[in-house]
Amino acid sequence: MEIFIKNRIRKKKQFQFFMHSFVESAIKLGFKVKYEVGKEGRLQKYEIKLCRFFIQVLGRLWYKYMVKDKALLVTSRGENLFSSAFPYYRYKVIPMIWDVWPGYWEILYSDLRLLRCEIVFVTVRQMAEKLTADLGIKTFWIPEGINIRDYCPGDDLFMRTIDVYELGRQKQEYNQILENALQMGGVKSLVRNEYAQNGTLLKLAYPTAESLLRHLSEVKIIVCFPQCDTHPQNAGNLETLTQRYWEAMLSRCLIVGRAPKELIDLIGYNPVIDVDWNAPKKQLSHILNHIVDYQDFVNKNYDIALKYASWDNRVRQIKSILKVEGYDNFEI
Repeated sequence: MEIFIKNRIRKKKQFQFFMHSFVESAIKLGFKVKYEVGKEGRLQKYEIKLCRFFIQVLGRLWYKYMVKDKALLVTSRGENLFSSAFPYYRYKVIPMIWDVWPGYWEILYSDLRLLRCEIVFVTVRQMAEKLTADLGIKTFWIPEGINIRDYCPGDDLFMRTIDVYELGRQKQEYNQILENALQMGGVKSLVRNEYAQNGTLLKLAYPTAESLLRHLSEVKIIVCFPQCDTHPQNAGNLETLTQRYWEAMLSRCLIVGRAPKELIDLIGYNPVIDVDWNAPKKQLSHILNHIVDYQDFVNKNYDIALKYASWDNRVRQIKSILKVEGYDNFEI
Protein backbone atom coordinates (compact mmCIF):
# COMPACT_ATOMS: atom_id res chain seq x y z
CA MET A 1 0.00 0.00 0.00
CA GLU A 2 1.30 3.44 -0.92
CA ILE A 3 1.93 5.74 2.03
CA PHE A 4 2.34 9.51 2.37
CA ILE A 5 2.97 11.94 5.21
CA LYS A 6 1.07 15.17 5.75
CA ASN A 7 3.41 18.12 5.73
CA ARG A 8 3.65 20.79 8.42
CA ILE A 9 4.59 24.39 7.63
CA ARG A 10 6.65 26.36 10.12
CA LYS A 11 4.80 29.56 11.00
CA LYS A 12 6.24 32.77 12.44
CA LYS A 13 4.19 32.86 15.65
CA GLN A 14 4.89 29.24 16.55
CA PHE A 15 7.46 28.48 19.25
CA GLN A 16 7.73 24.70 19.22
CA PHE A 17 8.51 22.70 16.09
CA PHE A 18 8.82 19.10 17.31
CA MET A 19 6.15 17.82 14.91
CA HIS A 20 7.66 19.81 12.06
CA SER A 21 11.10 18.33 12.78
CA PHE A 22 9.65 14.83 12.72
CA VAL A 23 7.89 15.46 9.39
CA GLU A 24 11.02 16.99 7.87
CA SER A 25 13.02 13.94 8.88
CA ALA A 26 10.38 11.62 7.41
CA ILE A 27 10.44 13.48 4.10
CA LYS A 28 14.23 13.39 4.04
CA LEU A 29 14.12 9.62 4.58
CA GLY A 30 11.74 8.89 1.74
CA PHE A 31 8.12 9.61 2.69
CA LYS A 32 6.04 11.16 -0.08
CA VAL A 33 4.31 14.39 0.88
CA LYS A 34 0.74 15.60 1.01
CA TYR A 35 0.56 19.32 1.69
CA GLU A 36 -1.59 21.36 4.05
CA VAL A 37 -4.62 22.78 2.27
CA GLY A 38 -6.31 26.13 2.84
CA LYS A 39 -5.96 28.57 5.73
CA GLU A 40 -6.92 27.95 9.33
CA GLY A 41 -10.01 29.85 10.38
CA ARG A 42 -13.79 29.73 10.66
CA LEU A 43 -14.32 28.35 7.16
CA GLN A 44 -11.91 25.46 7.69
CA LYS A 45 -13.48 24.64 11.07
CA TYR A 46 -16.88 24.48 9.35
CA GLU A 47 -15.49 22.23 6.61
CA ILE A 48 -13.98 19.88 9.21
CA LYS A 49 -17.32 19.68 11.07
CA LEU A 50 -19.08 18.93 7.80
CA CYS A 51 -16.60 16.15 6.99
CA ARG A 52 -17.07 14.66 10.44
CA PHE A 53 -20.85 14.70 9.96
CA PHE A 54 -20.74 12.95 6.57
CA ILE A 55 -18.30 10.27 7.76
CA GLN A 56 -20.42 9.61 10.86
CA VAL A 57 -23.62 9.34 8.79
CA LEU A 58 -22.17 7.15 6.05
CA GLY A 59 -20.19 4.95 8.45
CA ARG A 60 -19.05 1.73 6.80
CA LEU A 61 -20.18 2.92 3.37
CA TRP A 62 -17.64 5.73 3.54
CA TYR A 63 -14.78 3.34 4.16
CA LYS A 64 -16.01 0.76 1.65
CA TYR A 65 -16.52 3.12 -1.30
CA MET A 66 -14.68 6.37 -0.56
CA VAL A 67 -11.40 5.51 1.17
CA LYS A 68 -8.52 4.85 -1.20
CA ASP A 69 -6.01 2.03 -0.95
CA LYS A 70 -3.47 4.60 0.22
CA ALA A 71 -2.33 5.64 3.69
CA LEU A 72 -1.38 8.95 5.27
CA LEU A 73 0.87 9.42 8.30
CA VAL A 74 -0.60 12.33 10.28
CA THR A 75 1.12 14.17 13.16
CA SER A 76 -1.23 15.36 15.88
CA ARG A 77 -1.84 16.09 19.52
CA GLY A 78 -4.26 13.85 21.34
CA GLU A 79 -7.12 16.32 21.24
CA ASN A 80 -7.24 17.16 17.52
CA LEU A 81 -6.49 14.08 15.41
CA PHE A 82 -9.53 14.41 13.15
CA SER A 83 -8.83 18.04 12.28
CA SER A 84 -5.11 17.30 11.82
CA ALA A 85 -6.00 14.84 9.04
CA PHE A 86 -8.01 17.46 7.10
CA PRO A 87 -8.76 17.26 4.18
CA TYR A 88 -7.33 13.78 3.52
CA TYR A 89 -10.20 11.68 4.88
CA ARG A 90 -10.17 9.42 1.81
CA TYR A 91 -6.80 8.06 2.96
CA LYS A 92 -6.27 5.43 5.66
CA VAL A 93 -4.99 7.60 8.48
CA ILE A 94 -1.98 6.43 10.51
CA PRO A 95 -1.57 8.80 13.46
CA MET A 96 1.69 9.84 15.10
CA ILE A 97 0.43 11.36 18.35
CA TRP A 98 1.93 13.56 21.06
CA ASP A 99 0.28 14.88 24.26
CA VAL A 100 -2.10 12.00 24.94
CA TRP A 101 -3.07 13.29 28.40
CA PRO A 102 -6.11 11.83 30.20
CA GLY A 103 -8.22 14.92 29.48
CA TYR A 104 -7.96 14.12 25.76
CA TRP A 105 -8.77 10.41 25.91
CA GLU A 106 -12.48 10.75 25.13
CA ILE A 107 -12.01 12.80 21.94
CA LEU A 108 -8.93 10.76 20.95
CA TYR A 109 -10.79 7.46 21.24
CA SER A 110 -13.70 8.94 19.29
CA ASP A 111 -11.39 10.14 16.49
CA LEU A 112 -9.53 6.83 16.30
CA ARG A 113 -12.82 4.95 15.98
CA LEU A 114 -14.26 7.39 13.44
CA LEU A 115 -11.15 7.26 11.26
CA ARG A 116 -10.96 3.48 11.71
CA CYS A 117 -7.24 3.63 12.39
CA GLU A 118 -5.52 0.25 12.15
CA ILE A 119 -2.03 1.37 13.24
CA VAL A 120 -1.15 4.12 15.71
CA PHE A 121 2.17 5.58 16.86
CA VAL A 122 2.37 7.44 20.19
CA THR A 123 5.20 9.09 22.12
CA VAL A 124 3.97 7.75 25.49
CA ARG A 125 4.76 4.09 26.16
CA GLN A 126 1.93 3.65 28.68
CA MET A 127 -0.58 4.91 26.10
CA ALA A 128 0.65 2.45 23.50
CA GLU A 129 -0.22 -0.32 25.93
CA LYS A 130 -3.54 1.29 26.87
CA LEU A 131 -4.75 1.89 23.30
CA THR A 132 -3.91 -1.66 22.33
CA ALA A 133 -5.83 -3.01 25.35
CA ASP A 134 -8.83 -0.64 25.10
CA LEU A 135 -9.38 -0.44 21.33
CA GLY A 136 -7.56 -3.45 19.93
CA ILE A 137 -5.54 -1.19 17.62
CA LYS A 138 -1.92 -2.02 16.85
CA THR A 139 -0.19 0.78 18.74
CA PHE A 140 3.55 1.34 18.85
CA TRP A 141 5.63 3.47 21.21
CA ILE A 142 7.90 5.91 19.39
CA PRO A 143 10.07 7.78 21.93
CA GLU A 144 10.12 11.51 21.42
CA GLY A 145 13.10 12.66 19.38
CA ILE A 146 14.68 15.89 18.24
CA ASN A 147 16.64 17.47 15.40
CA ILE A 148 20.12 17.04 16.84
CA ARG A 149 21.62 19.46 14.31
CA ASP A 150 19.84 22.42 15.93
CA TYR A 151 21.87 22.26 19.15
CA CYS A 152 25.33 23.45 20.15
CA PRO A 153 27.51 21.71 22.79
CA GLY A 154 28.86 25.08 23.96
CA ASP A 155 31.70 25.79 26.38
CA ASP A 156 32.55 23.63 29.37
CA LEU A 157 30.32 24.12 32.41
CA PHE A 158 32.69 26.31 34.46
CA MET A 159 32.82 28.89 31.64
CA ARG A 160 29.05 29.37 31.38
CA THR A 161 27.22 32.49 32.59
CA ILE A 162 23.74 31.22 33.57
CA ASP A 163 23.62 29.15 36.76
CA VAL A 164 20.14 27.62 36.49
CA TYR A 165 17.36 27.44 33.92
CA GLU A 166 14.00 25.89 34.82
CA LEU A 167 13.14 24.54 31.40
CA GLY A 168 9.43 24.03 30.84
CA ARG A 169 6.83 23.46 33.55
CA GLN A 170 8.00 24.04 37.11
CA LYS A 171 7.73 21.77 40.12
CA GLN A 172 6.50 24.27 42.68
CA GLU A 173 8.45 22.87 45.63
CA TYR A 174 11.76 23.06 43.78
CA ASN A 175 10.95 26.40 42.19
CA GLN A 176 10.62 27.88 45.67
CA ILE A 177 14.00 26.44 46.64
CA LEU A 178 15.55 28.09 43.59
CA GLU A 179 13.88 31.43 44.29
CA ASN A 180 15.19 31.36 47.87
CA ALA A 181 18.68 30.43 46.68
CA LEU A 182 18.60 33.37 44.25
CA GLN A 183 17.60 35.79 47.02
CA MET A 184 20.29 34.45 49.36
CA GLY A 185 23.00 34.63 46.68
CA GLY A 186 23.55 30.89 46.38
CA VAL A 187 22.35 31.11 42.77
CA LYS A 188 23.72 34.09 40.85
CA SER A 189 21.42 33.81 37.83
CA LEU A 190 18.10 32.01 37.43
CA VAL A 191 16.09 31.86 34.19
CA ARG A 192 12.50 30.56 34.08
CA ASN A 193 9.19 30.96 32.34
CA GLU A 194 6.33 32.71 34.11
CA TYR A 195 3.23 30.66 34.90
CA ALA A 196 -0.15 31.31 36.50
CA GLN A 197 -1.05 29.23 39.57
CA ASN A 198 -3.09 26.84 37.39
CA GLY A 199 -0.05 26.17 35.20
CA THR A 200 -1.04 28.44 32.30
CA LEU A 201 2.00 29.89 30.57
CA LEU A 202 2.18 33.68 30.94
CA LYS A 203 5.63 34.51 29.55
CA LEU A 204 8.47 32.54 28.01
CA ALA A 205 12.00 33.08 29.28
CA TYR A 206 13.12 33.01 25.66
CA PRO A 207 10.27 34.08 23.36
CA THR A 208 11.52 32.46 20.15
CA ALA A 209 12.98 29.10 19.25
CA GLU A 210 16.06 30.90 17.93
CA SER A 211 16.72 32.70 21.23
CA LEU A 212 16.24 29.47 23.19
CA LEU A 213 18.76 27.64 21.03
CA ARG A 214 21.20 30.53 21.34
CA HIS A 215 21.10 30.61 25.15
CA LEU A 216 20.85 26.91 26.08
CA SER A 217 24.58 26.38 25.69
CA GLU A 218 25.23 29.21 28.19
CA VAL A 219 23.43 27.32 31.00
CA LYS A 220 25.17 25.25 33.69
CA ILE A 221 22.13 23.51 35.25
CA ILE A 222 18.79 22.78 33.64
CA VAL A 223 15.97 21.75 35.97
CA CYS A 224 13.63 19.14 34.46
CA PHE A 225 10.79 17.09 35.90
CA PRO A 226 8.20 14.95 34.06
CA GLN A 227 4.76 16.56 33.81
CA CYS A 228 3.32 13.84 36.07
CA ASP A 229 5.49 15.43 38.81
CA THR A 230 4.77 19.08 38.03
CA HIS A 231 1.10 18.87 37.01
CA PRO A 232 -0.38 15.48 37.89
CA GLN A 233 -3.87 16.94 37.44
CA ASN A 234 -3.07 17.12 33.69
CA ALA A 235 -0.77 14.16 33.14
CA GLY A 236 -2.25 11.67 35.58
CA ASN A 237 0.25 8.82 35.97
CA LEU A 238 1.62 9.16 32.41
CA GLU A 239 5.39 9.52 32.72
CA THR A 240 7.03 10.26 29.41
CA LEU A 241 10.20 11.47 27.74
CA THR A 242 9.93 14.98 26.29
CA GLN A 243 12.37 16.90 24.14
CA ARG A 244 13.52 19.09 27.07
CA TYR A 245 15.80 16.27 28.22
CA TRP A 246 17.34 15.93 24.77
CA GLU A 247 17.75 19.72 24.54
CA ALA A 248 19.68 19.78 27.79
CA MET A 249 21.86 16.79 26.90
CA LEU A 250 22.69 18.12 23.43
CA SER A 251 23.61 21.50 24.94
CA ARG A 252 25.87 19.78 27.51
CA CYS A 253 23.89 21.17 30.44
CA LEU A 254 23.75 19.30 33.73
CA ILE A 255 20.18 18.15 34.36
CA VAL A 256 18.82 18.27 37.92
CA GLY A 257 15.34 16.96 38.70
CA ARG A 258 14.03 13.55 37.71
CA ALA A 259 14.30 11.48 34.55
CA PRO A 260 11.26 9.67 33.13
CA LYS A 261 11.66 5.91 33.09
CA GLU A 262 11.25 5.92 29.29
CA LEU A 263 14.53 7.84 28.97
CA ILE A 264 16.41 5.63 31.43
CA ASP A 265 15.21 2.48 29.66
CA LEU A 266 16.04 3.88 26.22
CA ILE A 267 19.66 4.85 26.91
CA GLY A 268 20.44 2.38 29.71
CA TYR A 269 21.27 4.75 32.60
CA ASN A 270 19.96 7.84 34.44
CA PRO A 271 21.29 11.04 32.81
CA VAL A 272 19.75 13.26 35.52
CA ILE A 273 21.00 14.23 38.98
CA ASP A 274 18.04 13.32 41.18
CA VAL A 275 17.03 16.01 43.65
CA ASP A 276 18.05 15.23 47.21
CA TRP A 277 14.78 16.19 48.87
CA ASN A 278 16.36 15.80 52.32
CA ALA A 279 18.82 18.61 51.62
CA PRO A 280 17.99 20.24 48.24
CA LYS A 281 19.60 23.64 49.00
CA LYS A 282 22.82 22.06 50.16
CA GLN A 283 22.86 19.78 47.10
CA LEU A 284 22.35 22.69 44.69
CA SER A 285 25.08 24.74 46.36
CA HIS A 286 27.49 21.79 46.22
CA ILE A 287 26.80 21.22 42.52
CA LEU A 288 27.40 24.86 41.61
CA ASN A 289 30.56 25.05 43.72
CA HIS A 290 31.93 21.84 42.16
CA ILE A 291 30.52 22.18 38.66
CA VAL A 292 33.77 21.04 37.02
CA ASP A 293 33.27 17.62 38.62
CA TYR A 294 30.24 17.06 36.39
CA GLN A 295 31.91 17.80 33.06
CA ASP A 296 32.60 14.16 32.19
CA PHE A 297 28.98 13.31 32.99
CA VAL A 298 27.51 15.96 30.65
CA ASN A 299 30.02 14.93 27.97
CA LYS A 300 28.72 11.36 28.24
CA ASN A 301 25.11 12.61 28.07
CA TYR A 302 25.96 14.59 24.95
CA ASP A 303 27.49 11.60 23.18
CA ILE A 304 24.53 9.40 24.13
CA ALA A 305 22.04 12.00 22.89
CA LEU A 306 23.83 12.15 19.54
CA LYS A 307 23.36 8.38 19.31
CA TYR A 308 19.77 8.04 20.52
CA ALA A 309 17.91 11.37 20.19
CA SER A 310 17.58 11.97 16.45
CA TRP A 311 14.18 11.91 14.77
CA ASP A 312 15.95 10.05 11.96
CA ASN A 313 16.19 7.02 14.28
CA ARG A 314 12.45 7.20 15.01
CA VAL A 315 11.51 7.49 11.33
CA ARG A 316 13.60 4.42 10.50
CA GLN A 317 11.84 2.58 13.32
CA ILE A 318 8.44 3.58 11.91
CA LYS A 319 9.42 2.57 8.38
CA SER A 320 10.52 -0.86 9.64
CA ILE A 321 7.18 -1.35 11.42
CA LEU A 322 5.18 -0.20 8.40
CA LYS A 323 7.11 -2.50 6.10
CA VAL A 324 6.23 -5.46 8.31
CA GLU A 325 2.58 -4.29 8.26
CA GLY A 326 2.45 -4.26 4.46
CA TYR A 327 3.43 -0.69 3.57
CA ASP A 328 6.38 -1.57 1.42
CA ASN A 329 6.62 1.14 -1.22
CA PHE A 330 9.79 2.66 0.25
CA GLU A 331 13.23 1.42 1.17
CA ILE A 332 14.33 1.24 4.81
